[in-house]
Amino acid sequence: WTADRDAWKRFFGVMNLAAEELAAQGIELGYHNHDFEFRYGTGGVCPLVAMEKGFTSRVKFQFDMGWAAAAGVDGAALAAAHAGRICSIHAKPFAKADPAPYLCEDDVDWTSVIQASAAGGADWIVVEHEVYAAAPMECVRRDVENLRRLA
Repeated sequence: WTADRDAWKRFFGVMNLAAEELAAQGIELGYHNHDFEFRYGTGGVCPLVAMEKGFTSRVKFQFDMGWAAAAGVDGAALAAAHAGRICSIHAKPFAKADPAPYLCEDDVDWTSVIQASAAGGADWIVVEHEVYAAAPMECVRRDVENLRRLA
């Protein structure tokens, strides 16, 4: 689906059709990013920019803010730019100097990201890790404690 411009166009068509069919059932469809959607690829096309134009308004976004940070993207600005189309965010910690950081102990300005995401329509924050510093549930417990301190 990501090999070239035509592949992306086919992907947009499938997503748009699925979003229409799901909407008829009362279900929203969202797209979850990784870091490659923020990089310019073949022909100077940035996949996220193409998505903004290729997806209908029925396709929502579930931004993975850890992957966005890894790509050098400001998560708060990303959320603000897509207000009204954000269904949820993935709060995944990212730190250049630490492969297994905890939320709010990393390089992401989570206060700004969460405020902008909530203002943009996100109803859920999904905590996720790629690499664990401790047992998975211990990491999640600490992340949730850190997030609660922001409120």
